[in-house]
Amino acid sequence: MRPPLQPGRSPGELGRSRPEGVSARGGVLLVEAEDEPPDDEQFLLTVLTQQLGAALTTARFTRAQRDHAAELPAVREQLEARNARLSTTVADLEYRAEVAETLADLLSSGAGEVGIVRAVHELTGLPVLAEDVFGNARSWAGVDAPPRHRPGRRRSELLRQAQRDGEATVRDGDHLLALACSRGQVLGVLALVDPDRTTTDRQAWALRHAAALLTTELAHQRAIAELELRLRRDLVEDLLTGVQDDSAYARAETLGHNLYPPHCVVVIDGAASDKALIRAVTRSAASLELSYLLTTRESTLVLIVEHTGEHGAKRWNALHRRVTSALSGQNVTIGVGEPAHRPADIPRSWKEATRAHSVRRSSHRPQGVTTYDDLGFIRLLGATGGGTQDLDEFVQRWLGVLLDYDARHKSGLVKTLSTYLECGGNYDDTAAAVHVHRSTLRYRLARIRDLTGYDFHDPDQHLNLHLAIRLLSLMKAPAARTH
Repeated sequence: MRPPLQPGRSPGELGRSRPEGVSARGGVLLVEAEDEPPDDEQFLLTVLTQQLGAALTTARFTRAQRDHAAELPAVREQLEARNARLSTTVADLEYRAEVAETLADLLSSGAGEVGIVRAVHELTGLPVLAEDVFGNARSWAGVDAPPRHRPGRRRSELLRQAQRDGEATVRDGDHLLALACSRGQVLGVLALVDPDRTTTDRQAWALRHAAALLTTELAHQRAIAELELRLRRDLVEDLLTGVQDDSAYARAETLGHNLYPPHCVVVIDGAASDKALIRAVTRSAASLELSYLLTTRESTLVLIVEHTGEHGAKRWNALHRRVTSALSGQNVTIGVGEPAHRPADIPRSWKEATRAHSVRRSSHRPQGVTTYDDLGFIRLLGATGGGTQDLDEFVQRWLGVLLDYDARHKSGLVKTLSTYLECGGNYDDTAAAVHVHRSTLRYRLARIRDLTGYDFHDPDQHLNLHLAIRLLSLMKAPAARTH
């Protein structure tokens, strides 16, 4: 049976009816007629309306499915891109975890700087260098030999600029550098050798992370070096002033120095700066395989050197030649004391080295080596530093007139006499040493004879004058004081 037609409903109202399963948004069917359709026609219209709604719904669904299908490639591409980024992120995290774990193992194992360099080489597959701030290679991996040294000035400017700009890495030619900085100071550099500039973000991250670990290692090395240097200086100072043997042996052993063999004190000074002199002396001593302890006093270096008993004079002359060469021929004076067979004897060797150095320094040829044994009869005169009353009276007896004359007239008769005696009475050598003409030298010597009445050809007067000159130079030499 067909459903009854509800009386009083217009075609518009019929079109707005909502058959089951058909959305009102499907559309509206309008039928125009002069008279109200009969029941059977209205029933037919209802059925047609339901079918039309179903058709429209199907069409709309089909269109939506078609539009959705068209969007699927773009959605799939977005999903694939997101999956790729996620995979990359996971891989990066796994790589960083591997780097962090590897470097943490190095830190706990104490592998040090060399271990860090090797680990970075294995993690990146690139040659790796650990360099100082000047570009000198300290350790390397992945290369047979380090590259040649690059100019230090340009290198320093590059590192300072990178530090000011806060750059994590900086390019220097074929090298990608990561700075190892502590407290605003560049301690060193970790470098990847990358001439083709193919370094990836992962490799750069491993380099930066390893540079942070290298900072800790270099800061630790510097702290140990500073502590060891301070302990060495303290030990040397105590040895020079006097310390018990057992304490000295134990402290020296802690610093890796064997104090049991005999040692002698060596005093060195030169025309160079303190840093240049220290660098020249330490390198020269190392080349001669000398075992020593070192400190600085005033403008001199003091070394306590193990005495082997072999080639004594040749050994010190070789040291002098190498230090002089390292300082490009600048004047260097060395005084050497006698061997001390136990730590308690080192102050005596120190006084002897100081005396030998003072005599050499005040001579007309200060450049060279003088050992305490070379002092000859001066060793019989006892300690000098401020001079005893008898020694001072002796100097005044023989040189007082000339000293007073020089003080009044600002002349240099004592210096002329000293050089003349040191040169063995040779006029040409003396004139050259004091930079005057022979006639001027003859005038000065004649003036000395007139003032003193001395006869330089008299053996006793010659000896006493020479002795007074040596004593004067010793008494005028300033005592060494600690920095």
